[in-house]
Amino acid sequence: MKIIDLTIDPLDKPMNDRATDQGRDSAELTLSLITDLAEFRSLREKWNDLVMASSATIYQTNQWAECWWKHFGNRKGQTLHCLTAFHENTMVGILPLYKEQISSWGSIVRTRLGFIGEGDAYHTSSGMFFDNGPSDYLDIIVLPEFENPVCHLFIDYLLEQKLQIDSIDFVNVPEMSILRTHFVPELQRRGIICQMQQADICPYLTLPESFEKYFQSLSASVRRRLNQAQRASTEESLYTIKKSTTLKECEDVLDLIITLHQQRWNRLGFPGLFADKRFTAFQFDILRLFHEHGWLWCKTANTNDACIAARLAFQFGNRFYDYLSGFDDSAVAAKRRPGLALLLSMIQDGITQRYTVVDFLRGDEQYKFELTEQSRYNWNITIHLSARKSNSLRSKISDKTRLGIFLAKREGILFGVQFRQHSFPRCVVRYLQFRTPRLRRKMKSVFSPLGDKATNNDHE
Repeated sequence: MKIIDLTIDPLDKPMNDRATDQGRDSAELTLSLITDLAEFRSLREKWNDLVMASSATIYQTNQWAECWWKHFGNRKGQTLHCLTAFHENTMVGILPLYKEQISSWGSIVRTRLGFIGEGDAYHTSSGMFFDNGPSDYLDIIVLPEFENPVCHLFIDYLLEQKLQIDSIDFVNVPEMSILRTHFVPELQRRGIICQMQQADICPYLTLPESFEKYFQSLSASVRRRLNQAQRASTEESLYTIKKSTTLKECEDVLDLIITLHQQRWNRLGFPGLFADKRFTAFQFDILRLFHEHGWLWCKTANTNDACIAARLAFQFGNRFYDYLSGFDDSAVAAKRRPGLALLLSMIQDGITQRYTVVDFLRGDEQYKFELTEQSRYNWNITIHLSARKSNSLRSKISDKTRLGIFLAKREGILFGVQFRQHSFPRCVVRYLQFRTPRLRRKMKSVFSPLGDKATNNDHE
């Protein structure tokens, strides 16, 4: 652990910031840089204590970060670069970053910092696509009363240590995050260029006091479909809802979700989330870690012959995160929406257990907006720290090359799905029929005069 000697000057702040710090500006904070995995692991207890005491999500737990680093990080050119802030012996802030050196023709052309937990689509495609990582929400982790001083401490480090960092990519940042409300405004005040881009919409449901009250708040057409799903699992016995509790049962459910998910999305022409073996291995590790802590919610819908739908969620901090699901759309009983019945069961469990929110996470799927009118947007933020180097000819050529490779690999994966589904040369025709309208919409969005919002399909 490397201790960085930095001091906070409370006078180097706008008056309104100083007034809201509740006397914490003058507090002595110690900043540490974590680059070693063993030290990173040793912080688990203090890290998670901070997560529970702050407004952080399950995607900011130490288990999630460590598991992500195991499967998606620690590659060539990548090192941990995690910043922590301590007040006396109490951890009060974490900025969970890693450093990546991007090389071209044998030399380093760019050095960036990114969130532990991110995907690679956003920065590799130069913002053309949304993030494809497993983490729906990422942010600084900080005790509420230390928000301003911790942000100032981290910013001082990033600007004063001469790190030769060209940019920092913050992806999947919630609207009301510490980054958007404290960190970015302070950077902008210091003249740093911050590029912000609206990303995925994230619907959520604030749970009422009773299920009856929630049910009556829905439209008549939605209530009719919900009634049909409920009757199918009760009065008509088309399928039954079963809760999975043991680790083996939950692992079997995840296996089933993978199979159902891949079959469905492959038929639609997409590779599916689990085409990436790293993603599959990551999910099984997270399943085991979260089961150990009682953070899993897992149920299935079953007929006499087979399981036709499964849903896996996280329960953490008085909130459900509706994480993974799969259903057999070829089953006769699938017409009665067993996946929706499972989601209703989650909502009922949340109300019974006095949870506050069911979070439907990233994505604009229609069923989410049938169940709620509430939503927020995530944001992607790029901090430009070195305009000279990032605008160099070599850097620009490297970025264009990486983008070209990213797009070529992506199209190759999509063509491979069609090749496996259909024989040659029919697969070529099916690929063109599948991709042409989507590429047309993509180009229209990219070159639209209304803005520079990125677009994405989670399963492409």
